Amino acid sequence: MNLQYFIFDLDNTLYAKKTGMLKYIDKRIDNFMKKKLNLPLEKVTELRVEYWRKYGTTLGGMIRQHQTDPQEYIENVYSINIKDFIRPDPRLQVMLSKINCRKIIFSNSPVEYIGEVLKVLGVAEFFEKIYDIRFCNYIGKPNLASYQQVLGDLKVNPEKCLFIDDALVNVQAAQTVGMETVWLTTEPSIKQCRWWSREIYQLPEIITKLSLKQFAVADLPFSSRISIELLN
Repeated sequence: MNLQYFIFDLDNTLYAKKTGMLKYIDKRIDNFMKKKLNLPLEKVTELRVEYWRKYGTTLGGMIRQHQTDPQEYIENVYSINIKDFIRPDPRLQVMLSKINCRKIIFSNSPVEYIGEVLKVLGVAEFFEKIYDIRFCNYIGKPNLASYQQVLGDLKVNPEKCLFIDDALVNVQAAQTVGMETVWLTTEPSIKQCRWWSREIYQLPEIITKLSLKQFAVADLPFSSRISIELLN
């Protein structure tokens, strides 16, 4: 398989869910909506589910239903100290450096936050483009139009892309438009997704299974080479 692009999600994908950063951001979204709309928390939860179903993101619903200024939302929700949650990740840096393929970020978060996360992780240099929530007109994943927008901007056919995300609905949408996919999960289901991984660091093993040449196996640590060889 000859891939041109690896398209990565950001939150709970390039860093682990256990950091709690995305959960903290979710709480900030709840608090923003509670104050902005003068609603009890249980109603906020209902609205978020409704907006996610209709628009793909809470922000999309807030803009369309309440004429919320997206910049006000972003500043209130994403103004956090990222270093309280994550640190530089040498293991991730090594893995990305060995993938001889163009690498992209496709996230429902805003670009300024994405850039800071990549900087803290120490991996900003590996990604040539970032597609954020503004690029997708505040709709984002899993809306199929957002995937088509990204593919159109890259000028690439979907079968030339490997999409990596922790959210099954986002992975399934990528499959629908024709991408090869990897679902990051601790509770896999072969019926729902063809390829899965418990953590981003296992991506080389999946690449080997796909018989790709984008990863320099010989440059991996010896323990990683053993695990890959056993899968062949």
